[in-house]
Amino acid sequence: MFHVSDKMTPFSQRLFLLLVCLLLGFVTATESVSSGEEQCSAASSSATNRKYYHLIVLVHGYMGSFREQEYLGEAMIKISEIILEQNDKSCTSRNSNATHRFAILNSRANTNDSTDGIVKGGQRLVTKLLEWIQHHTTQVRSEQSDDSNSIMTLSLIGNSLGGLYCRYALAELDVVFDDYDIHPLLFATTSTPHLGVSQETFLKMPRWTEPWAATVLRQET
Repeated sequence: MFHVSDKMTPFSQRLFLLLVCLLLGFVTATESVSSGEEQCSAASSSATNRKYYHLIVLVHGYMGSFREQEYLGEAMIKISEIILEQNDKSCTSRNSNATHRFAILNSRANTNDSTDGIVKGGQRLVTKLLEWIQHHTTQVRSEQSDDSNSIMTLSLIGNSLGGLYCRYALAELDVVFDDYDIHPLLFATTSTPHLGVSQETFLKMPRWTEPWAATVLRQET
């Protein structure tokens, strides 16, 4: 059982819980795909030789850098090794030869360029993601002749404004999931103003005028 210490800062607690949710998602995805195929029985001699490729995208926030999410990526790799090792000893994995590979992208799509709105920033993120996804899917297919037992997942994790970029990107990537046979696994954000930030406008204005101003400035989401 995971325990969040009272001595941890609020940010550290959110980071820890985010890691747990992400990695539990990996384990759940593995077991849900394998359910019905594996039986915890000594009589079963068949082994599932399935390969999982997890693509994880980390997106920084306003005026941020791609390096601000590096620690999160490193922590996910370390903790995933521990959780997957424990899962290998479970009943559902006893007859499985499943392997997991992780590829983490610290997005540079909006580094030094995060002041022109969610739409433009989201479009830049989509462009980079399409290139990255195409590269990895091509690489995976070239490594094996039979990809019937390969499963590729995609997770997006955005911090602050990066979470809004990720939301925009998800809408644009819907067709890509089918074209590249990718399973969306996790969408998570930290400190993202999904409902807007009404108190942080350049000029103080009445609430009812904000949608009009957003339309004129082409910052609508």
